[in-house]
Amino acid sequence: MVAARRHVPVDEPGFDDIEYCVCFEPILQVLADHLSRTKGREVW
Repeated sequence: MVAARRHVPVDEPGFDDIEYCVCFEPILQVLADHLSRTKGREVW
């Protein structure tokens, strides 16, 4: 626990970063398309 408290969190991009959003948008679209095609079916 002491080591975890001393660990500095990584600075990750957020959705307020336009470049990050532009890169992430196609991934979300593919995921949304997949989920809409599999809606109502067991996929696991």
